Amino acid sequence: MSVSFPQLDVYYIDFSEESKATVVQLDDFGKGLLKAGNLLARAPLPGLNLMNIFLALGISLTPTIVKSLTQLINQNKFFIITSQEDLDTFENACGNDWIINKKSLKQKQYYIRHPKITNRNLLVEAKAFYDYIEEEQKDELVDYILSHCAAKHIKIDRLDVVTAKGKGSAKIKGVDPQGTLEQGISKKDVYEYNNPNGTQMMPTHNQYIWLNNSLMRSISALSEGGSLTQTYESDFTFGLSVGEAKTIGLDLSKHKKYTYSIHVKC
Repeated sequence: MSVSFPQLDVYYIDFSEESKATVVQLDDFGKGLLKAGNLLARAPLPGLNLMNIFLALGISLTPTIVKSLTQLINQNKFFIITSQEDLDTFENACGNDWIINKKSLKQKQYYIRHPKITNRNLLVEAKAFYDYIEEEQKDELVDYILSHCAAKHIKIDRLDVVTAKGKGSAKIKGVDPQGTLEQGISKKDVYEYNNPNGTQMMPTHNQYIWLNNSLMRSISALSEGGSLTQTYESDFTFGLSVGEAKTIGLDLSKHKKYTYSIHVKC
């Protein structure tokens, strides 16, 4: 069963006067928090177009970048923060200092807004986004299991990597197909949780957006002494093309669909 992930909003921080002059303020996002969508229809400057915007922001005008950002803008997924006041309404999920884009900054920094409603104040650095979400997904799954049954052992194993183009999978357990072949299973591919006393816990999550209904029903049906083995697929492309992912700085080695196996013993 596949986990259907929400689509992503991309954020770009730029305090320059050029950025303020070339984007349109949206009331529902507050003063200074600007959305690049609908720019052509509401542009305050005559003859303004997307190429002018990219130039004003100091963004390299390669065909891939222009195409990718244009797609994000047309899909209303691209936002620009132009003031410290509005930046202060967010937190960097990675705990690092904010990177304010400037024309002189060769490698632009993009952020992904957390898709959970309860965490919408979090912006995640694009390069760290996949690892951040995968860890959160595992944490959410373990929380759901322990709040529904007294599991003594939980194992989550990344089994297959399905290519973004959908031409098959690399069924090499515990091996990164982009890296060097090694024996054994890397810690990044296998997660194990031991709870010898079988203590059931209260849930710490009030929203489970990473779990599909089939998996939740299977877990809810577990009882003492029972066990469950089930596979599920997670799409870490989030509906983005390879070009879009590359443009905003996502880790292309993880821009894939993964198949996981979960084993629970109560």
